[in-house]
Amino acid sequence: MKKRYYLLAGILFIFFLLVFPYIFFKENIAEESTFQIKEEPIKKVAGLGLVPGEYYEYRVETVNQSANISYLIGVTPECLQIIIVGDEAVGTCIYPDGSDSSGYNFTLENQMIAVYKPWMLAVNEEWEWGVSINIGSTEIDKITFRGKGKEKVLGRDAYRVEITQGETVITDWIDAKKRILLYEEGKDYNVTLVEAPFTLQPQGG
Repeated sequence: MKKRYYLLAGILFIFFLLVFPYIFFKENIAEESTFQIKEEPIKKVAGLGLVPGEYYEYRVETVNQSANISYLIGVTPECLQIIIVGDEAVGTCIYPDGSDSSGYNFTLENQMIAVYKPWMLAVNEEWEWGVSINIGSTEIDKITFRGKGKEKVLGRDAYRVEITQGETVITDWIDAKKRILLYEEGKDYNVTLVEAPFTLQPQGG
């Protein structure tokens, strides 16, 4: 079980190691420097679409390996929870504004959660948003999010979003109603929703 878990972690970290490397390595930055992640203002146009009791499963594929990862949606008196099935850790709390304890909109504290990110509540067909990574007053990196219209993916209405950092481009398709990931495509990998509370069609169908 642990080998499978680490395999999944390695595959899902591809996105974050490409797009948000400084989150993982910021402890190597000199203490006298001020490390900051700055998000542009964001306007969320939808509420959380996740419902307690729902189950989501994704197929994660790279050039030479693949694995599935599943999520169960739970609830506590304080928050909605996203629980990784088979993970011994406590589920991640999602608060009414769509964020978790990290306070970020571009990601969640638990990097293994692919089904949902807070920024998905803001997406529309022509949406634009950015996150900058600064040391002191100097911007050292920038990640941009751009809505590229609406398409049918897995039989669902979805917003296409291009996420760019330098020459790296990752494309996400976000369910227009549920505000979750339907499909993600990057260099040499993809993530596909294969089981959900609603009917799915094969990719390309």
